[in-house]
Amino acid sequence: MTRSTLRFLVVMAVTLVGTASAQAGHYRLPVDNFITQAETDLLAKAGINTTLALLSEVKTVAQRKRVASVTGLARARVDELACQADLLRIDGIGPTIVRLLNAAGVKHSRGLATEAAASLLERMKAANLAQKIANVLPREGQVAAWVAAANKLGLAIEGLP
Repeated sequence: MTRSTLRFLVVMAVTLVGTASAQAGHYRLPVDNFITQAETDLLAKAGINTTLALLSEVKTVAQRKRVASVTGLARARVDELACQADLLRIDGIGPTIVRLLNAAGVKHSRGLATEAAASLLERMKAANLAQKIANVLPREGQVAAWVAAANKLGLAIEGLP
């Protein structure tokens, strides 16, 4: 069974039991092309083994400073990981889409909430053409749904531009 199949089954089981998580995407570390094994080993020093735990531990500036201090990761990288974990809260956004959104200039859900779907999709297409991040691009309707979902989310990460 592949990792993605296992994740799908876990999400389906949680959905069927009715114990929906606040997170749309929840991944065990490391995550291919997203959080490296070396970063995973460092994050484990802070008790962080999943993207959900990461989000929980990086919500404030003080928490991000502590994670950087405990792990030895650069503070800028901890901030970046915080923003990426924030985007995973949106249904339909996984690590590949987070990377694609980042390449298109969207760093976190607050930034996504300000986007126009059509222009964002064009930037995503251009970024993907240059960087070959995703095998399949979303449709405009899906991007619009992400923007709408981002508008409904509460603030998860404090102290970021």
